[in-house]
Amino acid sequence: PGRMGDTVQQAGSSLDNLEKSLKQLGLTFGDVVKATVFMAGDPAKGGDIDFAGMNQEWSKRFGTAAQPNKPARSTVQVGLATPGALVEIEMIAVKKN
Repeated sequence: PGRMGDTVQQAGSSLDNLEKSLKQLGLTFGDVVKATVFMAGDPAKGGDIDFAGMNQEWSKRFGTAAQPNKPARSTVQVGLATPGALVEIEMIAVKKN
């Protein structure tokens, strides 16, 4: 893995940062309605994306007993602009009244 870590580490870090951002807005992962996961091929995996590694971190936060919401999700393989980046995640959350 590069200086940023492997897919599992990057997915975990991204999700932790997103959780902090949501919390600042008074939201949680339970408020997320749509997510897009952008993944780059991992040179350590022959250029294939590590979907299982990303999903390992995802499933700790979505579809659990504590947080059963499973938002709509798209996952696409892309070339990411930051060297060494394997995962970028964007989310749309809805604040309920």
